[in-house]
Amino acid sequence: MLVRIRALARPPRRPLSTSLRSDSQEIQIHSGSRLSVGLALVLLVATSLVACVDSHITDAVWVKNQTSNSLHFELIMVNGRRFPLVRNIAPHNEDTVLSGSQLNPGAGLTMNRCTVGDLIALAPDGHEVARHPPPLCAREVWVIEGNGSSEPFGPSPS
Repeated sequence: MLVRIRALARPPRRPLSTSLRSDSQEIQIHSGSRLSVGLALVLLVATSLVACVDSHITDAVWVKNQTSNSLHFELIMVNGRRFPLVRNIAPHNEDTVLSGSQLNPGAGLTMNRCTVGDLIALAPDGHEVARHPPPLCAREVWVIEGNGSSEPFGPSPS
């Protein structure tokens, strides 16, 4: 008895093709691997989060510390009380001192996104280094010089 086995040719499998879009870029993936698709999705989400965080941070009150000391800050609130801010800024660095919900009128720290009381820069030992009278507004940078003098200037370059 003769048995014939016949192999049928299967058409080649097409690779998985995925195209992802964001506002600034398009990512195309041609792979049979789910791992590649997963990595692409992670990349897309990370890019979106970074863009969201960046836009949030630029809408803030900035300080550029040109002194040789780390500085911490207090703000005179709408009700006249001193409010210690959490942010410390290392020597020769620039960072935000007020951002996000702190800029909302309900927080009592600002009105129309500007300070309503003095912003006070303090040295590590607590002595006053510089004071900025109101208003100091979102997207402005307060530069504190090495000798404790200060000068405000326009929007942050960020």
